[in-house]
Amino acid sequence: MKILVTGGAGFAGQWLLAYLKEKQPKADLYNLDRAPAKIATSILCDLLDLKKINNIVTEIAPDQVYHLAAFASAASLEYDLIFKVNVGATENILKALAQTGKKVKILLISSLYVYGTVPVPAKETNPLDPHGVYAQSKAEMEKLAQKYGSNRLQIVIVRPANHTGPGQRLGFVIPDFAYQIAQIEAKGQKPVLKVGNLSPRRDFLDVRDVVSAYHLLMKKGPSGEVYNIATGHPYTIEEILNKLLALAKVKIKIVSDKSKLRKVDLPLSSGNPTKIKKIGWQQKIGLDQTLKDVLNYFRGIRR
Repeated sequence: MKILVTGGAGFAGQWLLAYLKEKQPKADLYNLDRAPAKIATSILCDLLDLKKINNIVTEIAPDQVYHLAAFASAASLEYDLIFKVNVGATENILKALAQTGKKVKILLISSLYVYGTVPVPAKETNPLDPHGVYAQSKAEMEKLAQKYGSNRLQIVIVRPANHTGPGQRLGFVIPDFAYQIAQIEAKGQKPVLKVGNLSPRRDFLDVRDVVSAYHLLMKKGPSGEVYNIATGHPYTIEEILNKLLALAKVKIKIVSDKSKLRKVDLPLSSGNPTKIKKIGWQQKIGLDQTLKDVLNYFRGIRR
């Protein structure tokens, strides 16, 4: 079994490779990325280079592909660049796989954000209404999958909720809060925590639960299907912050910072997980444990 993971050096990619190493120890793991990953054979490549992608995919001839490589945030990035990577690179991968003539199963990572604002946890049958360049690029990627899906290219699309955990870089709300708290505790920062908009409600999952869902869908998800990976129980950003503050060892003052406000900030994003639960997925790590693990990561405590 040959398994190719694009973006394996990224946050979710590293967790996925570790999970695959545990669950499929006899599989040959390959990481296709601009940076290496420790536990897989890494091939450094720009996914916008179609010729090189063709050569690599032809040589590996993977049985399974987890396509994680993408821009996870549109902050400070140009519209065209987001689409080049999130859509163009996806098409390069699919084109290369199609040319091999080999049967391969592909997991494409989309996002709950493609639904826009839905007043109740969104179902896979809800119409898409993407707001902002990131969500629009993911919706366009899904359209692309419909063009390439076939008996040989068996494509499953997943729409995961916001996911976090130890190792997520700064620039995302939970690591940003946790890092500031850890810095304040270590007296590397004044006891003031800067925040943006605290009112949006988000569905949050632990990255370890998300990669377990990816693995399950690779095994059991029928080609052509779309699955949410979510809880259906959103929290406001303020509730997340209060949970982290309750774990802090010092008193902290909260200050609003306009620079942390986003141009596009949906008031609600949540997904209905009924469909994926029917094939056996369950959330195993609760939000409180995830927040504790992220805070301990920035405190320098490793498990």
